[in-house]
Amino acid sequence: MSKISEEDLKIIETSNNYIKFENRKALFLTKIASSLRHYDEVVDVLGVVKGRDKEHDSYVVRFNDDTIENNIMNNELDFNFIRDYTSIECRKLLSQIMKKYDLNDKEAEEVYNASLSYDYEANDGTVFTTVESIKRLFTEEYNVNPSIKQLKAISEYIKETEEYYMLYDYEKYTEKVINLILNEDEKELSRLEFLNEIKDMINYNITCYSKNTLCEEPKLGFEKEYANEIKKMILIEQMIKEEQEKENICIIDNNSCESKLDEMRENSQSDNKEYNDIFYTKDEIKNLIKSNHELYFADDGINEVILRFEDIPDFIVSSNLNNGLKDYKFYDVNSISSEPVIKTMGMYLDKITPELRKRIIKRLVELQTGEIEPKAYKLIDEDMYECIKNDMKQEKVKNKNKNKNREAR
Repeated sequence: MSKISEEDLKIIETSNNYIKFENRKALFLTKIASSLRHYDEVVDVLGVVKGRDKEHDSYVVRFNDDTIENNIMNNELDFNFIRDYTSIECRKLLSQIMKKYDLNDKEAEEVYNASLSYDYEANDGTVFTTVESIKRLFTEEYNVNPSIKQLKAISEYIKETEEYYMLYDYEKYTEKVINLILNEDEKELSRLEFLNEIKDMINYNITCYSKNTLCEEPKLGFEKEYANEIKKMILIEQMIKEEQEKENICIIDNNSCESKLDEMRENSQSDNKEYNDIFYTKDEIKNLIKSNHELYFADDGINEVILRFEDIPDFIVSSNLNNGLKDYKFYDVNSISSEPVIKTMGMYLDKITPELRKRIIKRLVELQTGEIEPKAYKLIDEDMYECIKNDMKQEKVKNKNKNKNREAR
């Protein structure tokens, strides 16, 4: 498979063993790594250079980004494909966006995978409210730290395909986030990219100085080097976390934070008493944040809420008893990791760290077996939490600046 120009095509067409096609299309399916940027495209098959048999035929195709390539093998093309109009158009848009941002083959493949994650999340009703929620399209399933070009590419794809997905309150939430990414100064975003590159180098060093692939112990004679790299990793992860928080603060309109909280409250309740029985109030959330309470995101693939760690066993069991079978992923709100620390299947644990398991297993088993009843607990609205947290950060910065001004006087 090799790229050719329009002039090259004209020369190939003069070949005696070339057969030109009119309006013939095929689904491009390949296992060649360098060609995966075009995987799953419905392409125009311009013709074929006949070989000694079918396996040696060489097809010429025009891809969705208008590039022409020859030496396409027969087993890479499905002429009997079935695709609906929407999926064909979405894939074509994605290819054109990849070309616009000049993505290399690896970057293009990662953006394609992120588009598959987006398709799944969007059809499940996910609402994208932060920059981090867009990044999760790369990190959650494929463990990729997206570059600025990749973030902009997937954001433009979301914007251009919005009419097909009809996301809930698109203008209110998702549009603000993707516009922030598309309009962001590249120098600011590249700082996060730079920090992630440093993290990758440190991670590589830790692997080199480790006794085995688990990276839990240093090699004999490299204890000092191993300890230094671990310290560096802790520092760089904190820097990345702070940079990510800066990005998320940007999408909150500080002037309208109070009205946003009021609006959330109005949309989520029929009367205040019922709402306050289920969700923490603004003042209660503030107190939880100030007291450094151990809080976790609970994600069922459609909705996200936040709850205290000690309420997780009751939440798992009662939500399954009251709402039918629910599988959850739990994330530490203060962690930058995109990996869940707890996963459930129904009311049973699927994955959990040994330390966390020790802390909840007794009560969880008692709830599962009916020895005890689930206790009453409250949840935190995710959007309200982010808004209040960012408000508190802004207030902290203001107070810090006031103190500096007083000292200057």
